[in-house]
Parts: sequence; structure tokens; C-alpha cells
Amino acid sequence: MNSVGKTKLLCAALAALVSLGFGKLSQAQLVTADLTGLTPFSGGMLSLDGHNVDGDGVGQLSWDGSPYPSNPAPFNSTFNTYCLDLNDSISVGQTFTFDLDTDLATAPKPSAGGPMGTNAAREMQALYGEHFNPNGSDDDLQAFQLAVWGIVYNGFGNVSVTDTSDHFFVENGIDSNALALANNWLQQAFVSADTDTGTFNDNVVALIGQTIPGTDSSVQDQVVIGIIPTTSVPEINASGFVSLLLVLCGAFALLEGADQTRLLRRRPIAAASH
Repeated sequence: MNSVGKTKLLCAALAALVSLGFGKLSQAQLVTADLTGLTPFSGGMLSLDGHNVDGDGVGQLSWDGSPYPSNPAPFNSTFNTYCLDLNDSISVGQTFTFDLDTDLATAPKPSAGGPMGTNAAREMQALYGEHFNPNGSDDDLQAFQLAVWGIVYNGFGNVSVTDTSDHFFVENGIDSNALALANNWLQQAFVSADTDTGTFNDNVVALIGQTIPGTDSSVQDQVVIGIIPTTSVPEINASGFVSLLLVLCGAFALLEGADQTRLLRRRPIAAASH
């Protein structure tokens, strides 16, 4: 087989990898689940950037992913989350689909409060490592949700959900014990993250809500304990892989052309006929 045929064969093989699904490595993992409950099903009045937010959903959300076996573990069973984004909403009894985002620092998105950034993500991991308890009291569950919003909206090191000078704070309607717990947990999580001496849960991930069809709104982003792979696999998205394919084929074509030129230069001159 000549070099032209080899180059064509190589390009065809690379293209076949695309058709066989090589590009699927870059596709976001989807999580679909039924929202089955909110504990406690009560809340108060919140303030975000000067606007009142009705905090009916201050607590822990319960989900059932078992009807959707294609979900990655642990989202193919029951699990619990907390809301990351006050600007969007969800309703108990409905089914929602999310993109699984293992880089917590990039969440929530899109949002006026996000992305939270690396330091706040580390603070969130400390909050989960030190205080997450899915079976806690109502005050515990409300305090945890408030602390999550405090990290997202007030940023790294702002350790209060009651300071009226912050972007986010509680106006009224939340039990004082839950408020005290939230502030205390935020302080502890900040110190742990700032000194890198606390108990961290490195498996905290984000579920990014997809756009609701026919609207410009998205499903509310969630934070949850997931499973992050211990080894990373380089991802190449579809357009990136096509670009790589073209570059490789172009490079082989140039090498082939150079090789042909060398052959022509080395070809002996035919003897003149007499």
C-alpha cells in the first residue's frame, strides 16, 4: 500500500472512532429523579440582594432515582440534596433531570450567586464533612440549608445568615436555634477550609438543573454527596475531537507530501537515448 493509501486509511480509522462513540466520553452524565419530599415543609422570609424571597423550601430535599437505572450511582436509588440556587424553583411530586457536575467550584450555574469558586467549594466540603446528617432534627436540616446558601451567596469567610449587610440573610420566620446553628456551622467550616485542618467530604458534587422546555428558566441546582472517580480520564468534546482529527490528517498529509518530494529528488535521471 502506498503512502497515500495509508493516510486515507488512517483518517478513515480515526473518523470511525467518532462514529463508534469515542466522543461520548465528553458527554455530561445525566441524573433523572423524582422529588418525593422536603423536610421540614416550612420556612421563612429570606432576602437576596435586596429582594424578598419566600423561603417555603428551607430544608432537606428527598429524591428517588430508582425508576431510572441509567443514573450513575448513587443516584439510581434514594438520595438527599440541598438547594444551591434561590433564583430557580422545583416542586415536590415532579420529575427533574440534571447534569452531574463533579467540579463543585463551578456551581451553581447560571446564577447571580455562582460559580462559588474554589475556596467556597472547599468550605462546602467542610460543611458536609462536619455537619451533614440526613436524619437530623428540623432545626438541623434548616440550618444546613441556610449555611449552604450562605456559602453560595455571601462567599468564602462570610459566616452569618443573619447579617443584614450581606447579599443573603434571613429576615424572619426561621427558629432562632436553626439560625444559631447555621452561623456556628459556617464559622467552623470557614476555619476548617481556611486552615485546611477540618473534616472534609471530597465527594460533594453539584446537580445542575437543565433548562425547562419552552421557558428561559432552569431547574433548581442542587448540592449532594456523590461519587467522584478516583482516576481522571481526559475528555475530548465532539468539536475538539473533530479538530484533532483534521489536524492529524493534515499532519500526515504534509508528511506524505514531504516523503513524495524526497522520492522525486532521489529518482535517477533517465539516460539519454542515442
